[in-house]
Amino acid sequence: MSRRLHDARRYWGSSIPQTSKSTLTRHTLTTTVDYLVIGAGPTGLGAAQRLAEAGADFRLLERQPVPGGLAASFGHDGFTWDVGGHVIFSHYPAYDAMLAAVIDADDWVHHPRRAYVHCAGAWVPYPFQNHLDALPAAAARRCRDGLAALVAAGIAPDRSSFDAYIRTTFGDGIAELFMQPYNRKVWSHPLERMSTQWLGERVAPPSSDESRPARSPKTWGPNSEFRFPCRGGTGAIWRSLASRLPPSRLEFGAAVVRVRAAERVAETADGRRFRYRHLLSTMPLTHLVRQCGFAGLSDLAGKLAHAAVDVIGIGFEGAPPAPIGEHSWMYFPDHDCPFYRATVFSNYSDHNAPPGCWSLLLEVSHSAHRPRDTHRLAADCLDACRRLGLAGDAVRSSWHYRAEHGYPVPTLDRDHILDAARGELEPLGIFSRGRFGAWKYEVGNMDHSYMQGREVVERWLLGSAETTIDHPALVNGR
Repeated sequence: MSRRLHDARRYWGSSIPQTSKSTLTRHTLTTTVDYLVIGAGPTGLGAAQRLAEAGADFRLLERQPVPGGLAASFGHDGFTWDVGGHVIFSHYPAYDAMLAAVIDADDWVHHPRRAYVHCAGAWVPYPFQNHLDALPAAAARRCRDGLAALVAAGIAPDRSSFDAYIRTTFGDGIAELFMQPYNRKVWSHPLERMSTQWLGERVAPPSSDESRPARSPKTWGPNSEFRFPCRGGTGAIWRSLASRLPPSRLEFGAAVVRVRAAERVAETADGRRFRYRHLLSTMPLTHLVRQCGFAGLSDLAGKLAHAAVDVIGIGFEGAPPAPIGEHSWMYFPDHDCPFYRATVFSNYSDHNAPPGCWSLLLEVSHSAHRPRDTHRLAADCLDACRRLGLAGDAVRSSWHYRAEHGYPVPTLDRDHILDAARGELEPLGIFSRGRFGAWKYEVGNMDHSYMQGREVVERWLLGSAETTIDHPALVNGR
């Protein structure tokens, strides 16, 4: 049994299906359903929940043995690990209602955000651009001089690319000290090839008078306060939601490998066929168009960019060192630090680490533009933690998860590609949604993804508009 499947069984239990080799060769069954959902992450489960509420005829297929997708959680050596530093906040009443239904009120831990940027040897509260006083004097002066130069020259933000926006919004000081190096690490793509329409609530504007923020930095952004499940990590939400759906409608370990678009049939790796009227796919859009056999669209979708993310979990004995004892998470723009973000994951819940231990969750992004030696990655991350004063003396456990698709990169040509894909797929009853199905980072959080699933079903059933995917600025302005 693989380590990932072993860890999954510890959380999901004996209900995880096992597929025998003989089964793989004997299935010839064709199942007909009105609605077929591929993927049991937040989007697929949101859709399945709405379909179940409506009493619709549907089937959900998930290739992994557990629900959750990129929001799954895993147990290892008594530690709980998420696939990245997830926190729970919401733009939607319907999402809030789902959370209340699947996790009891007493089983949440509530937190104020305590996020910091490690820059110029200092811990700068987040958002960085609103806390320049926390920098050493010379670095702070450089940042303020850059902002003052923009004001003196009357330069307006240039939205022709993300790189141009950074320089014309924050000035050379903030750009070179933090914004450019950090974003190069996160996205692992050239910033001049990225658009700006995704920014919205993702990037705080600089303070209005170059030293004081127009809004309190403690309350800026949707995650200024967040909550987290007491037990089981973020994945507890999606395991609980999946357990409330009709078991006969869900299949795990069922990988879709081909979609016959004209026939409206999806085929699984074990040879089964599922005939549908409407298909919701949450697999990466690039995979979907290849499975459909659309050569021209596959070439176009192949221009979509993404970054892979390696998640390194390190469990320590004892207590966190004083500088980070109460931190939620930390950003690291320095090029000699392999990870861009570190989360003190044991601070999210006491149950995320065994008694007498604590944990760090580290994230490293890479792509062809920014390759990484993944064989030494865990050791390099631990070395960096020790150099930065983040590590404990005794390592109890380590965990490594690679998400081949971590960030959908909002490139300059992204929207043109997405419009073309929707124009070809949707007339055939195929709807691609979710973090990598829609490929829209600006609506790629868990709440957005869950609502994409619900909204596409309400479009099918009621003719309703899909607000999240079609109007990101509207939902993010709530």
